[in-house]
Formats: sequence, C-alpha cells, structure tokens
Amino acid sequence: MICRIRILSVMLLMSGVIWAHQIKVPESVSSIQRAVDQASEGDTVLVSPGHYVENIHISGKSIVLASHYIFDQNPESILQTILDGSQPAHADSGSVITISDQSSARVLGFTLTEGTGAVWEDWELGHLYREGGGVFVVDANPVIEHNYIHHNVAIDTDGMMSAGGGGIACEYAEAQISNNVIKYNQARYGAGVVVSYSDAAIYNNIIALNVGGQDFGGAGLWFYKVVNVNLINNTIVANQAVHEGANLGYGAGTGGAFLIWSGYYTIMNNIIWDNTQTLGLFPVEMIVSADAGFSYNNIQDNYALDPKNRNISIDPQFADSTYMLASESPCIDAGHAGEIYQDPEGTGEVEYPSQGTRVNDLGAYGGPDRSTLLGVPETTSHVASFPLLSDFVLYPNYPNPFNPVTEIPFEISKTSLVQLNVYDIRGRLVATLIHGVLKSGTHCAVFSASGLASGLYIAHLNVDGEIKQQQMLLIQ
Repeated sequence: MICRIRILSVMLLMSGVIWAHQIKVPESVSSIQRAVDQASEGDTVLVSPGHYVENIHISGKSIVLASHYIFDQNPESILQTILDGSQPAHADSGSVITISDQSSARVLGFTLTEGTGAVWEDWELGHLYREGGGVFVVDANPVIEHNYIHHNVAIDTDGMMSAGGGGIACEYAEAQISNNVIKYNQARYGAGVVVSYSDAAIYNNIIALNVGGQDFGGAGLWFYKVVNVNLINNTIVANQAVHEGANLGYGAGTGGAFLIWSGYYTIMNNIIWDNTQTLGLFPVEMIVSADAGFSYNNIQDNYALDPKNRNISIDPQFADSTYMLASESPCIDAGHAGEIYQDPEGTGEVEYPSQGTRVNDLGAYGGPDRSTLLGVPETTSHVASFPLLSDFVLYPNYPNPFNPVTEIPFEISKTSLVQLNVYDIRGRLVATLIHGVLKSGTHCAVFSASGLASGLYIAHLNVDGEIKQQQMLLIQ
C-alpha cells in the first residue's frame, strides 16, 4: 500500500494534476475547515498564500489539501502559506492538522506551526496521551509532503501519561512522510516524529534541531510496535534528547537521532549526524527487539548495526545551512547502488540537487524522489566547518541545556549595529541583551533565566538587518 501511495503522489506532483473539483480558500470559502467540510471524495482544497489561524480536522475523506506549491513547486509558496494552530477551540484539540477515520488525505505545501497536540486514548494500553503538535494521524493513511513543520510542541501532560510527536505523530496508521523540513519541535518523546502501531514510508526529509525525549526518549524520531517502516534518504541532524530527572522507564532521555522499540525496518541512505543525548551511549538507541536492515548510512559514532559493515562514519561536509552536500562530501554516491535508489538523470550526469553520478547520494537530497528543500540552520557542532556566508556568525550557547545562566557567543567581521534578543517558544520577548554598535571581533553575551519557566528559548541576533537564531533549552 505504501509503495502505491508513494508512486501516485509523485506522479500527481510532477504532472501538476489535481483531482476533481477545486474549492479555493479564501476566494470561494472563507476558512480552510469550512472548505474541508464541504469537500467530497477526490476534491482539492486549494489554499492561497496567507496566514490562517486554524486547527483543521480531516475525517474520513480522501481529499487533497494543498497550497499553490502543487502548481508552481516554488518553496516560497510553502513559506507564504502558513497554518497556525495557536488558538484551538479546545485545548485538547491543538494539532494544526488532524487526519482520522480512514482518511487518505494528501497534505502538501504548507508551513505548519504553533500546534500543541491532540489528546487521545491508546487503544491497547488505555492511557491518555497528547500527540502530534503539527500533524496528528490516527486510523488513517495520508500523504504528508513538501511541508515546513516547525515550532510545534507536545509537552502538556496534565492528566495523562505523556506527550509526544512534536512535529508529526502517527497512530494505527499507514502514512507517507516525504520531502518535509521538520525542525525546532519539542515533545517528551519523539520530538520530531512518532510512529506507533503503524506502517510508514519516511523519505527525503530534513529532521533537525528537535528537542525532548524526557519521558521515553527519541529527539528526532520515535518508533513503537510498528508493522513496517522504510526510513530512506533522510538527513537527521542536531536533534537533542534531554533528561530532566524524571525516569518513567523505557530508557528515559535516550535516542538523540531516534529510538526503536520493535518492528521491521529498512533504514538506508540516511545521514545521522550531530545528534546528542544526556543518557545512553550512542546517538541511535536500539531498544527491545528490532528487525532492522540498517545499511548504507553515514552515522556518527557508528557501531555494529550492520554485520556487513556497509555504514560509514565520516563528517558529511554540508555545504551550507540547507544541509546540501559540499562537492567533496563523502556522502556523494555513497548510498545503495540499486537502480530503484538512483538519483534522477538530468541534462548532465545527474539532476540537481543530487551530485556525482546516479548512484544514490546519502541524505535528503539523494534518491529518486528528492527535491530542493527549505533551508534550516547549521548543525550545532559544525558551525566552524561551514563557509562564511554572511558578515557574522552566531555560535551555540554554552552550556546548553542550562540552569539558569548561559553564554551566547557571536562574531562580526565589521563594525555593525547589533541587537541580541531572547524570545520564548511563543515568540514573546523575554530579554534584550545587546542593542548598540559593536566593533568587529568575537563577543559574548550572558543570559540569566532566573524566574523563567523551563523550556525552549530562542537567541535572536540582528546584525545590520540580517538575522540568525539559535535554540536554547532551560531546565530549572
């Protein structure tokens, strides 16, 4: 089923074909939810650029929900079509998008942000959980592709067992998750993606800078009792599993890259790098029994997951902040050589953004279904290896996590007007550390978070109108 969905999705996007009747938002219908409610099987809800504060529920319908990216395939259409889940009608229905009741919906081309997750009861264990800050899928088989899923959370555990899947959560589902950027999400397990009791095809995603795992681990991805998962050609970097002292069992705080409990997996052609955790020995934590085909990956601190030793452990040498590969990267042409994994053929040897020959490039920009994804910030421990693309650099704060004081270093190449602010996860200003003219050189600001609540904070550095941001985690 997953392969069939995947092929159909690619054909539709490449051809620009959309199904049956179009319902245009806001031209024909004022809100996305109203358009979804009016749509019939096979219809397309086409959303024009704008900022929509809605929490959308697609139940039992096989429809397409898309921005104009479905036509122009321009990343600007994704950035300009924002679905904001910050004002749910009920606190227990705070996912930006919920897909349920055997829906085969296709969600394509949006920025999904400010979701807080939906409460549901685990059908097997009978416990309540909050899941899916950005997208929550239960008893459905959707396609989620070409979206920018950031700054969503699943952290409120009042009256329930835990909260997971800050970016995406799939329960009792069969989902395709492809060509998304999933970053800066937070949850107490599976801060980026949760897949539980489900099938999933997860390919060509950037999963970066997600933070959490305090209860059950897994900052990037978290898998539990899956039927079958294909994790292919993803870039999984700079995710951070933290530990707050609460140990609910099951390896709390482990799994910076991902945590596997049981099931059948194909884990191939990925870059798994610069992920951290405060407990456990490795960036990938294999828990309980997992039948995993783990090969042709570039994994930091590689260890014996593949008896044939087909993984590598070499600095991937990203070219810039989009995690594209530099021309000398060891990840070029390092994937599985099989024809089904080949990079597409273009006017030269290979079609951009793949490089080298048609042999699979590891990571999100390799393989037959890759696209030019949206940029994300640099990985935290590789800032110095990037070329200087601007006149200043914002370095990672230290320590991180911190309590209650941390230092924020940065470097400017010329005398500049500098403003350094700190915001909370909701975008509210909590401190102005610097506002004035500074000379060239390395500078360091001290941020004291005394009296602030634990959680994510953003260092926001503005130098002569150019902005860079850095995520910081306060643990009181």
